[in-house]
Amino acid sequence: MTKNQNFSKRKLASVIRGAANRIEKYGFIKNEFGSSKEGYCALGAVRAEASPRHRSDPSQLSYEAGVALREYISKTFGEFSVPGFNDAPETNKQTVVRVMRGCARALEHGFTPGLRF
Repeated sequence: MTKNQNFSKRKLASVIRGAANRIEKYGFIKNEFGSSKEGYCALGAVRAEASPRHRSDPSQLSYEAGVALREYISKTFGEFSVPGFNDAPETNKQTVVRVMRGCARALEHGFTPGLRF
């Protein structure tokens, strides 16, 4: 887990899956966090999804979900950053949604972010 782990893998999976649903509903953008008006990038959707789920510390939940997503992307694609993956020319909405759902499933089935650091 991340160094200061406060949230269960189930909670992180829920946020990441919700973020994928948010992108599916509102659309996908690159190079900025986005909003419900213009669509979201992967991290923007995670941030938006974390806020209503944990009002006492949404930034920590968003951070930990972002770390989990980054490490899943790194393990799966060799790309070390979520923005690098999100903003790559070949990345599209379907790819981001698929990867985010894959990350959520992996968390639910034993993937533990933070072990390499």
